[in-house]
Amino acid sequence: MPSDASFDIVSELNLQEMDNAINQAQKEIGTRYDFKGTSASVEFHRKDKELMLTADADSQLEAVRKVVVERMIKRGVDPKCLDAQKVEQATHKRFARRSSSRTASTRTPPGLFKSRSRS
Repeated sequence: MPSDASFDIVSELNLQEMDNAINQAQKEIGTRYDFKGTSASVEFHRKDKELMLTADADSQLEAVRKVVVERMIKRGVDPKCLDAQKVEQATHKRFARRSSSRTASTRTPPGLFKSRSRS
């Protein structure tokens, strides 16, 4: 039995729960009064695991992000899995932010967990 054993812990994104969270966020954005008549939207590209938030102003973009994060938490999806990119100006009156999902991985160093023999 090797004395320097280690193991990897990998956390994958649950795409179905993420999809459900985005659908709920889209419904809320469509019905909220402060988003009426604006271009605020959320798009989730499942194949690329990429999230695109768009809005008319930077403050609206932050409100859209907050709605998405709230829905992700309610669905049990960790918002830390999103790797937010910088805000870019999509057109002269629209702002956009891309977020790609990342896989969390941690490696347990050898010797952290020691095996004990039972007698």
